[in-house]
Amino acid sequence: MRFRETLHRSFHSHSSVLDCGSPLPLLDADRVSRDNAVGPQEGSADAPSLAAASPNGEGKSQRRRGRRCHHNATRRRIYFLPAAWLRLRESGRGLPQAKASRKTGFTLLELLVVIAIIGLLTALLFPAFSRGKQRAQGVVCLNEGKQLMMAMTMYAGDNQDYFPPNPDDGNSIPGHNWCSGKAGIGGADEFNPDVLKDPERSLLVSYLNGNVSVFHCPGDKRMGGYQGADSAQAGRQVPSARTFSMNQAVGTICPGFDSALRRAPHYGAPRLSVNGPWLDHSNAHRRDQAWHTYGKLSSTVAPGPSMLWVLMDESPKELNDAAFAFGMVTPIWHDVPGTYHDYGCGFAFADGHSETRRWASRAEKQRGFIRDAADRRDWLWMRERTSAHVSGTMPVPKL
Repeated sequence: MRFRETLHRSFHSHSSVLDCGSPLPLLDADRVSRDNAVGPQEGSADAPSLAAASPNGEGKSQRRRGRRCHHNATRRRIYFLPAAWLRLRESGRGLPQAKASRKTGFTLLELLVVIAIIGLLTALLFPAFSRGKQRAQGVVCLNEGKQLMMAMTMYAGDNQDYFPPNPDDGNSIPGHNWCSGKAGIGGADEFNPDVLKDPERSLLVSYLNGNVSVFHCPGDKRMGGYQGADSAQAGRQVPSARTFSMNQAVGTICPGFDSALRRAPHYGAPRLSVNGPWLDHSNAHRRDQAWHTYGKLSSTVAPGPSMLWVLMDESPKELNDAAFAFGMVTPIWHDVPGTYHDYGCGFAFADGHSETRRWASRAEKQRGFIRDAADRRDWLWMRERTSAHVSGTMPVPKL
């Protein structure tokens, strides 16, 4: 009761300041009891003091004003502060004041922390993104290999079941090479797609509707100046022309190329099975002498169409002509398989299917004798799918 009397006197002593018509400082309802609301209620013990404030009716006016303020405060749930508390607040003491909100933005330290976190996440996620991209390119490469095998099957259907010619010389003689030109690093046709567009020197392009991009694996990132004869393309940067090579144990050669172990000029129709010169590592192997070679689609009996690879991605380091040399006796890389697809290589098989072989060795392959155990497993995998021994039994490799 004493507190309410003090509050009442404080309010009337500062009535000129705390006018109901002007905005007043507020306090949250949780901090100030509703019992501390300003203004006595009509009929209370303090009400006569308002009536006695002025004999000329001023007290009645103040009573109406106080009742109106009390009514508004009750309806809006607004609670006025006593004048004594306002003086304490203005002097910096008493109730805590709300802190001014600081300006938004990063400090230098916060910015450095954010940059460090982004860098860490990039380092962690980039390898996964890179592998995903390589695998996506592998899918495109598989589709290209399948298209090439479909074209080869149609060629065989038009040529008495014979595979296209696959000599080991990279010649550009019309009708004597399934894919002409030297397409390796530094080769004369590395960036010459024109040699692939000529149906006389690229015998599958007629079955591909002229689409020469299928000869190139998307994982092969080589770019260079155009080497063809089209003056409109001169000076342009173009991708490498070819990545695919053909199994040297598969395909045909002409009588001229066969007569003197590839030293005679090409002549006659290519109707002889290839010799597969590197199958015994001598560069002098003859057809079906120790190791099978395959001149016709129907001759792929051992190891069978689904096990005999015909086309594959070759490493650009050893890519030269369009025939891939492989030795069956000793673990040696004569030509080198590619590792374009997250250390994997695309293969297309005689039955028309394609697959990617993920190498056991997680490194780029190098030409020469194979010493790494994982790399030898990769060589053994290719050995089982490149040719078969004429005895019907695969001999143990010579290490």
